[in-house]
Amino acid sequence: MVWIHGVTSKGFVVCCISNRTPYRFLIHTWNVGAAKWVTEEVNKLAPSKFYGNNNIVFFDGYFWFPDQNGVGVYDPVARTWDTLYVPLPNLSPYLMWITEYQGNIYLVDSVSSRGQMRVIMFRLNRLRLVWEKKKICDGLSSFISDESSIMTYGLPRDMSDIVYVWDSHINPDRPVKYSLSTRSFCKRHDGYCVESSNSNEMLHYAAWIEPPQNSSIYDFPIIDPK
Repeated sequence: MVWIHGVTSKGFVVCCISNRTPYRFLIHTWNVGAAKWVTEEVNKLAPSKFYGNNNIVFFDGYFWFPDQNGVGVYDPVARTWDTLYVPLPNLSPYLMWITEYQGNIYLVDSVSSRGQMRVIMFRLNRLRLVWEKKKICDGLSSFISDESSIMTYGLPRDMSDIVYVWDSHINPDRPVKYSLSTRSFCKRHDGYCVESSNSNEMLHYAAWIEPPQNSSIYDFPIIDPK
């Protein structure tokens, strides 16, 4: 699920997808002031799988979805669906997420090689319709989860070119911190981070938001006060 504009804005839109199969799915949208959701069925021209679970991003007036055949694009005004046919890198069958920063779409993939987990990032070249592998990410910090993924710039140096991944396949208890520059997981998990409780499985499903400074959840600091 994803939303656009401010919650109190007349242009506020909520979008989500459900009933996904390789051949069709449902897309739901809701606008401020509407009495009910609008649901539409979309039939795919070619069968494919969705990646990224509920992971959706919005920019340039469109919703963008990771799809096996490329990137699905939904226009909430015209209520039309299209696909950019740029196949996703064939690395991992499940653990892929999509995010965006200043008009650029990024794909984050968590793969296992010789028993070691690693994170790989790609940027979509919309002119050439190819995914370009990024060894570093120009100082960006990425916060990845199934429910939402965001990127930002200008954080402290030890948080630049870092990917924070919330995924129970990697670590069921808390997000992990991966350095693109060293291509390894960080031993210290300081910085943006959220704790979950083993006694409540629902807490394993988390969405990243922009947190206030010096706040905490379950007595764990979201951002390192240093």
